[in-house]
Amino acid sequence: MTTSRQACSNGLLTLSCEGITNVNAVHKVRWKIKFPEAGWKEFSYCGKSGMNCVVTRPELPEGIIVLKVSNRSVNLQRVAKNNTNGYAQTMCQVLYSDNSRTSHVFKINFTEKCKLCRPLLVRRI
Repeated sequence: MTTSRQACSNGLLTLSCEGITNVNAVHKVRWKIKFPEAGWKEFSYCGKSGMNCVVTRPELPEGIIVLKVSNRSVNLQRVAKNNTNGYAQTMCQVLYSDNSRTSHVFKINFTEKCKLCRPLLVRRI
């Protein structure tokens, strides 16, 4: 399965792994990232024992930081503003105990312009 997503060029992005069909049969969940003209690189995995997740690469290329990972979702934040292409792909790969696997790929465009919200100042008289 492949999904396209727009993301703020300097904001938070949450991706949900929709490849898990039977939680009891999951052996491992892997989170990977890929940039144009590069291969897939794992940045986190979750094992079966309690589905505890390990972040192996907390800082990714193009100014992306891994904030939080679970077997069902990942929170990424992009802090660099000087990315030239703005594209990345993230994959949630689910490996089951019977050696079968499913994958969900997100094609992410980090060039969406996002509005900054400023709190309203209230003046008391």
